[in-house]
Amino acid sequence: MKKVLVLLVTYIGIISLLSFTDHEFHTSMTKVEYNSGSKEIKLSSKLDAEDFEKAVGAKISDGNFKSKSENYLKNNVQLSVNGSPVSITLGEVSQSGEVLWIYYSVSNINEVNSIEITNTILFNLFADQTNIINFFVNNKREFFQSKKGNDSVKKTF
Repeated sequence: MKKVLVLLVTYIGIISLLSFTDHEFHTSMTKVEYNSGSKEIKLSSKLDAEDFEKAVGAKISDGNFKSKSENYLKNNVQLSVNGSPVSITLGEVSQSGEVLWIYYSVSNINEVNSIEITNTILFNLFADQTNIINFFVNNKREFFQSKKGNDSVKKTF
């Protein structure tokens, strides 16, 4: 009887674990960092790789993934520095297990007094998507949570 109970509990445990393979919450993290020495704003985003593949409509292994990613980012991440819109340039995209790291930047930024960002990454897929943005500018650290209906913020440094 004890053996049957142990097997039943083990079976239920395995089934429970397998049923949670799709993640329950949808969050990305983006770091925005200004480097006054290189006069560059560097951004890095950490996302679920499979979710991002769905959003851009291409697999990471596809030859057109990087160009589709750059187009997706330009449509879903808008950045203004000191009140002027700037263009982002996609750098490296790397995958580590289920996590995708995307590195992009803005060059020729002499100083940063304010940054305004709109981040709607993965909003097209998930109603509960939250994009956490951490700013590191002029020795100050700021934070913002981008959600549907509240996807933009202006930070002054």
